[in-house]
Amino acid sequence: YAPAEHETVLNLWHVKADRTEEHARRTTEYLKNRFFKNKDLSAVTLSLLEAYYNINDHSKFEGNAFSMLSFDEETEVLNVAVCDFGIGIATSVKNYDSSIENDKEALKKAVEANFTVQSTEHNAGMGLYNIKSVCTDKDTLWIISNGAALGITSTNERAIDMGFDFRGCLLTYSISLSHFEDEETLEDFNW
Repeated sequence: YAPAEHETVLNLWHVKADRTEEHARRTTEYLKNRFFKNKDLSAVTLSLLEAYYNINDHSKFEGNAFSMLSFDEETEVLNVAVCDFGIGIATSVKNYDSSIENDKEALKKAVEANFTVQSTEHNAGMGLYNIKSVCTDKDTLWIISNGAALGITSTNERAIDMGFDFRGCLLTYSISLSHFEDEETLEDFNW
């Protein structure tokens, strides 16, 4: 545990499978209580859960996964980085579908809606697609895995060969929180 030096930087977290829901919920509560009192930040919780579940379900990471978050008060953007040292998304996709021959194509396939490598029975193939969907026009999503990187904005997707092999996956994304809607509260409630 290393304490953060500023209130907009959340501590580096060692991802634990049995604590993912608690971490995602507490992170959202902190942002809500400190910076966004009346905003619906459920998309933040959802995106964190999707990132953590992907690690737990697919990476075969054996306990080496970390998460780091920071919030830019000026731009109201949450920056998320989640990294594991498992087999990597590209390897997982290529193991499932042998017709995919390179890591760039594997990463592109991984972010498609309804694509799953079926590593667990509850997978619906929406995890990375949901994270991608949370990102607005100025937000970015980067996936670095095995020998490729995939950069995504709301209007562009670009895959590149990295020239080296990164064993595991680094997922980074930003979410603009200012556009989130206000929470609805029931003022008059009758039984």
